[in-house]
Amino acid sequence: MGSACALLQTETPQYIRRILEPLIDVDRLTYFVIRGDGLDLFEWGGAPLMEFVRHQLEANANWAVVFQPHSDQIDRVERRDVEATIEALKANLKREAQRQGFVVASLPRASR
Repeated sequence: MGSACALLQTETPQYIRRILEPLIDVDRLTYFVIRGDGLDLFEWGGAPLMEFVRHQLEANANWAVVFQPHSDQIDRVERRDVEATIEALKANLKREAQRQGFVVASLPRASR
């Protein structure tokens, strides 16, 4: 992802598992974390990051995105499709945004 961001596969934190359990199958979850100052540079060249996220979500029927701008801040939990999730990420990564933490899970298969 470059020197400004790091993509790490880690254990899913227990508080995230508890949030996701009613929404998706957490036992088959692969948890990745994107960290780094590069997220603040998103407006000036973040297209590869969003394309990576889009590719990962579209490749899986059962997914979730957790955006935590301030440590464990989660302001809302909801279900969205891939495009709406990408738009929520873009909106929260804008420099002037009042960032809100969120957990978004994939829509149930029957609803797609």
